[in-house]
Amino acid sequence: MKFTSVLASLLAVACAAQPEAENAPQDVGETIDLDISYSIAAYPTAQPQELLTVYNGDDHYLTYKVVNEDDRDITIIGVGGVLLDPMTGKAKVNLTSGEVGPHALSRGDNVTFTQHIPFNVLTDNYALTPQLFLVVGDEIKMLPLRPQLITVVDEPISLFNPKLLFLEFVLGLTLAGVGYVIWDLWGRAYFRGTPTVTKKQARSAAKQGAAAHTTGAQKYDESWLPDSYKKKSKKA
Repeated sequence: MKFTSVLASLLAVACAAQPEAENAPQDVGETIDLDISYSIAAYPTAQPQELLTVYNGDDHYLTYKVVNEDDRDITIIGVGGVLLDPMTGKAKVNLTSGEVGPHALSRGDNVTFTQHIPFNVLTDNYALTPQLFLVVGDEIKMLPLRPQLITVVDEPISLFNPKLLFLEFVLGLTLAGVGYVIWDLWGRAYFRGTPTVTKKQARSAAKQGAAAHTTGAQKYDESWLPDSYKKKSKKA
């Protein structure tokens, strides 16, 4: 992950104070003597030829270490990057550039800094190519660093994902509420069915029936009946 005596075929852009005619991009073939290394926090021991897996939606951090071995003063003012097609080398996604420092380095000076890269791109294979923006003399230069092969994939769904757990909790509460309403409106009456007659209730009903039967069989006054009927009743 190092560049020593980096041969820069760089894109040179004049500083903003210069006239517009001088502000056009220039190809500058020159040697900038920098010792640069970077590592990805999630893969600290990754090798350049290794294919790294990156989940869509994840945030990754690149840590740079730069040593100025050039005789000129160099100032690091920003970081950026691009995702290239590993087969054709064409740019597919430009990463957001951000400011750093500025870090002014004289010969022998070194600095360490971090770049934040959020991944939210199409799932595919890429060559991640970081970029440093430098001020050398009175010119702003963009220095591309060595590429790292990555494959961007969608994160597998896990039942223990916090977002999914929250949705499961809300769904569970909703189902519980609907179930309670159904039970309260129909289930309670359905399962209640015909009331069960207890032994006590049965005995009470039997006593009431016996009392009614006894009352219906009470004796009556026979004095008004004819004598012939009285005799028949006695014989019976």
